[in-house]
Amino acid sequence: MNFNSFIIFIIINLLVLLAKADEDLSPKEIKFQLDPRRGFIYEPNQLTSSIEGSPKLIYKINSQGFRDDELSPDKPLVIALGSSHTFGHAINAEDRWTNQLEDRLPGYDVYNMGVAGYSIESIIVNAEDFLKSKKYNVKALIFEMPPHLEHYTLMKSFLWLQPKPRFLMKEGGLVYQSPPSYFQEEVYWARKLLGFCNGCKDVAANIDKFLFRWPQNFYIHFLRAYSRYAYYQLWVEIFRYAIELGTDYQAKVIFVLRDDESYKLCQQIHDQCVSVKDIATRKHHVNAKMKHINRKGNRLKMERVYEKVKPFL
Repeated sequence: MNFNSFIIFIIINLLVLLAKADEDLSPKEIKFQLDPRRGFIYEPNQLTSSIEGSPKLIYKINSQGFRDDELSPDKPLVIALGSSHTFGHAINAEDRWTNQLEDRLPGYDVYNMGVAGYSIESIIVNAEDFLKSKKYNVKALIFEMPPHLEHYTLMKSFLWLQPKPRFLMKEGGLVYQSPPSYFQEEVYWARKLLGFCNGCKDVAANIDKFLFRWPQNFYIHFLRAYSRYAYYQLWVEIFRYAIELGTDYQAKVIFVLRDDESYKLCQQIHDQCVSVKDIATRKHHVNAKMKHINRKGNRLKMERVYEKVKPFL
């Protein structure tokens, strides 16, 4: 091989490598796998760019299935649990309130265990399974609760193929109910098929809105009007369950609430409740396209959480 051929060979291989790198980071949906307790989790050890469009926005999932660095066994932990607002949907990892909180708490690891699409039951079971391992020194649990109306979005769970556990009220306490049995491993491929059809998700969203969400919301408001005690009692018991979970593992519990009713219910039984509803309603604090809180909004949220968590760390 002469010198010119060698240079051409090197150039071709470099182009191939660049093409593969670009392909690996092309916009695609984060992969998930079914979980018998939580319903679903992210597949561990994946690197993907955001499906929201920006190739610079990278989602890096660690070996435990969370969007954070690997855990350090030597540092005390502050665990953040929630759904997409905790996960950091459509924003860089360093812009999330959890990352900004870690910068304010030297010597602590603020570990983000948010999973987009999680219900409050999934969030609590997520915390429970993590704490049972007893491998880490957990000082605080911060639950960023979805609005309480999302507790009832059963059909959305079915349409988007994301099974979720439930808590039921029985004999004055909560009883765990595992994710629906009709979700089997092959369901994953149905979700993959939706990804190949640009219009399929829009159709599914409209089906969700017209056939399920509107009638479901009507039922919820009917339930609130004629059985308000039963409606709120379940939510209060979920709060208590989370508080007891922290007590069992000697960890302080803080709730971050995005709606007024949940915040008022929290205040009735706990003194560590943070309201962030007003942040999500300010235009300069929200990513207008995705309706999720941006870096400025996350900064303000972090400041409010910091005021609660700092005194006992």
